[in-house]
This record gives sequence, C-alpha cells and structure tokens, in this order.
Amino acid sequence: MRIELIVIDGGGVRAGRLADWLDRQLAGRGLRLDRWAVLRPEAAGRLDAANEAAARADLVVAAGLRAPARPGPARFFEAPLAFDDFRAHCERNLFSLLDAADVRSGVAGVPTEALPLPTGERQAVDRGGGASRKARAQPLPGAPGEADETAREALEPCDDQRVLPAAVLARRLGDICRARHATLAVAESCTGGLIGAALTEVPGSSAYFVGGAVTYANAEKTRALGVPEELIARHGAVSEATARAMAEGARLRIGTSFAVSVTGIAGPGGGSPRKPVGTVFVAVAGPKRTQVQRFRFAGGRADVRAASVAQALELLVEEIEAGS
Repeated sequence: MRIELIVIDGGGVRAGRLADWLDRQLAGRGLRLDRWAVLRPEAAGRLDAANEAAARADLVVAAGLRAPARPGPARFFEAPLAFDDFRAHCERNLFSLLDAADVRSGVAGVPTEALPLPTGERQAVDRGGGASRKARAQPLPGAPGEADETAREALEPCDDQRVLPAAVLARRLGDICRARHATLAVAESCTGGLIGAALTEVPGSSAYFVGGAVTYANAEKTRALGVPEELIARHGAVSEATARAMAEGARLRIGTSFAVSVTGIAGPGGGSPRKPVGTVFVAVAGPKRTQVQRFRFAGGRADVRAASVAQALELLVEEIEAGS
C-alpha cells in the first residue's frame, strides 16, 4: 500500500514532525510513509497537489486541508494540523481505517476543521527513488480564486529540496546497513558532526557506523582525510572535487564500505555569486563508485545544516540500495 502525507506548512518544521511521527506509527504496522509534501499557503501556483497525490497513492493523509471533491481512486484521511490534534485524530480514526478490509476507494476520516486547499508552493520527496521536486499548487475545482486556466504543470526540478526527516532516514539507513552488512564513515564540514549525531541516535548503530571526522578547516581536510592542498586551492573547499576527495578519503582511512561527506556554505556569510549561501555538496563513496550531488538550500544557517544532514542520509540510502 502506498501512503502519502500532505501538510499545509509555510516553513516545513511542523510537516517534518508530523511525517516523522506518522512514519514511526506506520512502521509498527508493517507499512511506511512513501512520500510527504508541503503546501506553502502564501504562494500562488498552478498544480493541484491533492489530486496528484490521489492519482499516485492508495491512502493520502491530508493535514490542514480538505480532500478534493473528486479524489479519484485514493482514499483521503483529513486531519488537523496541530501535532497533538493530528496524533489524537490518527490514533482514534486512521489506524482503525488501516485495519479495514479495503482502504483503496472513497473518502475516509472524520471531517475536521481543515483549511480549504490553498494555492501554494509545494515541496516534496518520493521515497520510491524519484527525485525531489518543487512545484505549484492550483485551487481545487470551485475553490476561490480559480482562474480560467485548466492546464496542469509538470513538476520541475529545483535545487531547494525537502526530504524525509533525518530521524526517519537514519532508522531506515540502519535497517539497510544491517541487512547488507554495510559499514559507514562520515566526513563533515558545514554540518559539524550532525550526520554522526543523527546516525548514533539509532540504538545499535555501532553495528554499522564506525566513525568519522569533522574537518572544518582546509588544513584538517588535508591532514585527516588526505584531500590534496592543491585540489582545494584549485577548486575551493566547497566544490564537487573536494566533496569527492573527502568521501573517498574517509572510506579509505577509516576502512568502511561506504562513506559520506558534506561541504557547503551554511551562512549567513561566506557566499558569492558563483557559490551563494546554501550551496552544499554531498558525496557518497562506495565500493564501485563515488556519487556527488550539488544542492542549494533555502533558509537560515540551521535550515541549511539540517537539510544537508537529511540529504546526506538520503544519498547514502540510495547508494547502498543501488549496490554502489
């Protein structure tokens, strides 16, 4: 069964907490949260996120918005936005719904004081291997502000990506490492040890997480990880080349099957037109290849660092699952 969550949340912090809790509860029932999306209520747009989710999922949990009038094959479960109310409502109604014989049609859930689906910017990530996307949401049919346009806009890639909360990813990563007998090392710069902290939040992580290095200064990248000084001088500390060398150096020196590295500009200063604040490179070195991705994260310093941690864990999951 494919389950998705849509949340009205301008900043994404509330959505992350709801997604983390819901994923934990579903895991206890042998299920998982496959995708979660954020609708920003203040922005205008052209994509009906609720109908899109309905076409893709068997069950859509909608926090802070109402189900569409014609939801398609999926079953919608409307829930309040506040965390305590969301949790209580799911415990009273959603989990009994999941025990039902058929949850694949119709609209389910006790009506709540949910907000009408607004126009807004949507950020989402698909755990089934699809790329993170950002798109625009269009009002539901008949909603205030609906224009003559009926065309639907395809999702466009965007650097400002959102993934599942780090706690969810760290638990899943642990399961994968145990199943595949993989070991991990980290090489961190702008995250300052946050990736290691997320990994060690999982009980029993010592079975697969060996250790790592926080190499904030360029000289330490060279000393601890073997990143050549001339490489940093040529490409910069925040670059694809440096991220690659950091991950490969950590994997080689610590002796693990996989290693992840992060180097970036968390802000508020340090950016440039070529590498603005929020630019982050994440690399994963494995037995067969090293994969590097560049991101541009929005928000303040804490937002950039948190997003970097989540993307690092996400890339580790993808690379280990791919057998890289």
